[in-house]
Amino acid sequence: MNDFELTDTQREALSILLERYRETEQPVSGSHIAEEIGRSPSTISKYMKELRSLNLVISLRGQKGGYRPTANAFGVLDADSDAESESLYLVRGYDRVDMVVEEIEFPSVRDGESCVADIYFESPVEAYEVGDLILIGPTPGTHLVIGGEILRFDSPTQLRLDVGVLEAPVTED
Repeated sequence: MNDFELTDTQREALSILLERYRETEQPVSGSHIAEEIGRSPSTISKYMKELRSLNLVISLRGQKGGYRPTANAFGVLDADSDAESESLYLVRGYDRVDMVVEEIEFPSVRDGESCVADIYFESPVEAYEVGDLILIGPTPGTHLVIGGEILRFDSPTQLRLDVGVLEAPVTED
């Protein structure tokens, strides 16, 4: 997922952008990022241009402009922070199993009513069947919990989930 290396400052700028964007769901100004990092707005503009060339941010012009992360940006920092995969809980009924989840993809989020996720595990998922209701999580960093019905197994280590629950804790600073 991460085919390139970011500098520490690029990573820090992207991290601040993602954090602020998650809080506000609005474009983040370069001056906000500059203030948080302690660099000049022109320096941040240079870093954001580099991140834009890597398809990690979108630059929005105008009075309400700023920077918005792309879907790739979330994956890059997740890949950086999860260089060593961590074990998550896979829960069915009252059974909890430690499983290493390699990746979670959301290939289709067409509307608020339907969402599917492809879950990739390090080892085969055994003793689960199509139609089982499961929960996976919490994920490292975001503490995301995903729940739903298993739609199919694409391989012994990959399943497709009809997402019915997608929750992350709300934090206040």
